[in-house]
Amino acid sequence: MSCRKRIQVPRATYYMSRRTEPPHLIFSEPRDYEEFGIFLARILTRTETELVGYCCMPDAVHLLLTVHFTPVGEVMQRVTQYCAQNIRKRTGAQANFIGNRPIVLTHPKSHLPILLRYIHYIPVVAGVAATLSDYPYSSHPVYAGKTRCIAVPATVLQNLIRVPRLH
Repeated sequence: MSCRKRIQVPRATYYMSRRTEPPHLIFSEPRDYEEFGIFLARILTRTETELVGYCCMPDAVHLLLTVHFTPVGEVMQRVTQYCAQNIRKRTGAQANFIGNRPIVLTHPKSHLPILLRYIHYIPVVAGVAATLSDYPYSSHPVYAGKTRCIAVPATVLQNLIRVPRLH
């Protein structure tokens, strides 16, 4: 049975997540997060995709992306393959991933701040961090002006909604 083709909306912003089921650690030490960041930056450059926000949890990846011409499914397929290979290399286990289908933000001016806030609060809700500032593996430090990241320009959101800071 063939899969139906999804309609690609050029220059649209999408939210996607991938979580392992049963839970396997995608990231087990700080080096794993750093290597994923390098991989993600390379993929984003190759596919001309912009990273608007992210949160990497030990067993999940949450991404907010603006795609241009490369299908969003192709970008997420590469991310999923990278995570599966990392798990297999470290544990020998075959990881199954669950995750949403890409969700397109139809009204970015109103939905983007809410969704970005949700992504940044995931570690706090999960009990991994006490505050947003305590968790280093999300784009919150970039938006808060505490760190710089080439892959996540804070001005993307600030220009879109015309506010000085999100949090």
